[in-house]
Amino acid sequence: MDSSLNLQARLKRCRPAHLLMGLFFQGTLDHLERLIGSDVTGELRAQVRSTEKPVLPVLFYPVGDYLKLLQLGAQALVERGRSFSAALDELGYGTAEALFASSMGQMLVVAAEKGPHEGFAELPAVLKMIAIFGAREYQRVDETHGRLSLRGELQGPSWSTGLLRAVLERVVGGEGTVEVGSETFIPYLDFTLELRWG
Repeated sequence: MDSSLNLQARLKRCRPAHLLMGLFFQGTLDHLERLIGSDVTGELRAQVRSTEKPVLPVLFYPVGDYLKLLQLGAQALVERGRSFSAALDELGYGTAEALFASSMGQMLVVAAEKGPHEGFAELPAVLKMIAIFGAREYQRVDETHGRLSLRGELQGPSWSTGLLRAVLERVVGGEGTVEVGSETFIPYLDFTLELRWG
């Protein structure tokens, strides 16, 4: 679904006010290092202004730099046999580890102790603290089905699907599915993710 061209189109929509916490940068870099090694990851870091020096998880950095990091990381994974969309999904999934290591991620885990919907209902607030752009809304559809609507989500649906798949596994304590809703249009700034489990 997602492509390098779509990611580049979203990159062009980035503004200086669009910021993202360093924990996503660090989570992505750590995951890339596990997948492709520190030498290649070091080369990627040198090509993105915000990652030339060590990233601090609690500081905010331009989301445009994060999208450049995703572009470079996804391309490195494409060179190793993945599709671009699958590479973005993998990077989103791997970034979740940094999310859960943060106090914001722990909010999700604690809320999910009451039930999956309670955990997922915290997603919009948690993502608002991490990403200074976009709007998100969670809706309970039925007992084992939720819907997350994202507007102005610059990382796009493939990355978001990977991240939410990891969140889903952690919140429900097992596997589930995350699918992009059918009303999603290029360049995939506005989309809905359908979360199912049980």
